[in-house]
Amino acid sequence: MKTYRQLKEDLWDDIQKNIEKKGEVYELVANTVMLSKWTGIRKTVAPHIRALKMGNKVYIMRWDIKKKQIPNRSIMESVDLKVWKKLISNKEIKKI
Repeated sequence: MKTYRQLKEDLWDDIQKNIEKKGEVYELVANTVMLSKWTGIRKTVAPHIRALKMGNKVYIMRWDIKKKQIPNRSIMESVDLKVWKKLISNKEIKKI
């Protein structure tokens, strides 16, 4: 029987694989994009991101556009769909 932590890691691995296959590539237009009150992404760190909408959440990861892959030390973030739509409407990010 798997522990809660193992199940959570398996779930995140599945989501990461889906992001690589089905995710859409976005470019950061603003210098800093705030995903929540405490979490943000800087354009210098991740100029491109790959996002996947699943239900009420959007899962995003850093994307290397030249190598067309997710870098090894990329951290996955989850954002509410409402916040994601606001970022797109404010033109802080744009779809490539």
